[in-house]
Amino acid sequence: MEIIQNKSIKTQYGVNNGRIVSIWDVDGCNRGLKCDCKCPHCGMDLQARLGTGKRQPHFSHNNANCDPNTAQQTALHILAKEIIEEQKQVIFPPYSIDFRETDVYKSLSSYEREFFCRDIPPLIYQKEKIVHFDSVTLEKKLSSIVPDIIAVDNEQQYLIEIAVTHFVDEEKKARIIELDLPMIEIDLSDLAMFKIDKAKLKETIIENIQNKKWISNPKIFKDAKAQTEKYYEQEIKRIRDEKAKPRVTLEALRREKEKKANREQRKAVTSRRIKEALQPENYKKALLKLRDDEAFAEIYKRTLMYKEQEQYPFYLDLPIKGEFIFKCDRRIWQTFLFEKFIYNRNADNYGIINVDSNKIESWISCYQNYFEINWNYSYKCNVDGAPYHLISDMIVEYMHFMHDLGFIKIVPFDRNSPQRYATVLSPHNITPPNNAFSLLLENALKETDIFSVDAQEEICRKLNL
Repeated sequence: MEIIQNKSIKTQYGVNNGRIVSIWDVDGCNRGLKCDCKCPHCGMDLQARLGTGKRQPHFSHNNANCDPNTAQQTALHILAKEIIEEQKQVIFPPYSIDFRETDVYKSLSSYEREFFCRDIPPLIYQKEKIVHFDSVTLEKKLSSIVPDIIAVDNEQQYLIEIAVTHFVDEEKKARIIELDLPMIEIDLSDLAMFKIDKAKLKETIIENIQNKKWISNPKIFKDAKAQTEKYYEQEIKRIRDEKAKPRVTLEALRREKEKKANREQRKAVTSRRIKEALQPENYKKALLKLRDDEAFAEIYKRTLMYKEQEQYPFYLDLPIKGEFIFKCDRRIWQTFLFEKFIYNRNADNYGIINVDSNKIESWISCYQNYFEINWNYSYKCNVDGAPYHLISDMIVEYMHFMHDLGFIKIVPFDRNSPQRYATVLSPHNITPPNNAFSLLLENALKETDIFSVDAQEEICRKLNL
């Protein structure tokens, strides 16, 4: 999808009789107030400015306090509901139960847990499936909640929430569970800063499963536990029996030897590439080539942080050794990590946020479309005795700085080992809570060549990290 680039555009979408109208769908006979459209955010009358020459078409109104980003998000939310109402179908995500969530896992010794976790995949209790609805109702009160969508298939009600900036919190989840009804949440937060392409949006809502999750499904949740416990008991018995068989064929040994040789070769190639890239002259040249003020400025203007502070904060430009793994200006990937996983995220149960290096690595590698990975450097390897796994390394190091600045808390904290989870201390806030460390870090950055290969180590030395 295309980032909306013209900052003079006040809004790209209006509402007419409860329906989203794109400025590109307004014909010449309905320019100005004749378009009969209202702002998705503030509700004021819009004028259709159809544009001439280099001027882009856009809606305008006289409300200086109306934020176009919020209007964009509101339009996205409304349009998503319209698409489900029109299509009357959605693919529901699969439901799986991880081995580590079962009583069978808890009954094993620590050695057995590690051993069996390598060989037992999660059980997909219910695969994804397309559901065709008999009826779709929008924004209708149901007991103590007003779900975005109530969809009915063969007398079975399904609740659907569209999440652009606000996600289902624990209080609402508890009320939904009390209703004993199934609900899914569709996450569209990654599309909030892009021009809405209805065809792409329809594909994302109807056909994609990566952005959907179950909030509640009483029937599945109740039946799944017993079946999964039985499944995992059988899997453990099967693996134990299989391991007990004294059978190692020559062909199996050959294949294993070949796989090991291939792994070692990939490690050696990656090691040579990283060693060459870490040469001071190569390193600085590569980072300066990736520096792109214009591209970063367009990205930052479309973030929620820009509304709070037009000048980007210094901690979106932290030198981290090995950052050439991302083929973009460091400010771009750091902006997206901070925006998605810290600034614009609500805490889950017990205040634990999903600042999970595995989850972030999966998002960076598989789902995000904002910056590229240089896969030539992605394989785990050693360079002169030092271990490298650059995607994971970048995530862990950046989150360590966020810990030091007071945005999150990693427990236990150890800079020399990978961290998995963190607690959010200050979401929706751009000012570092640890003001003293913030000043020290900012001064250290000013005194350092932030494009040198040793920049991160020099800063850590200055701050005794």
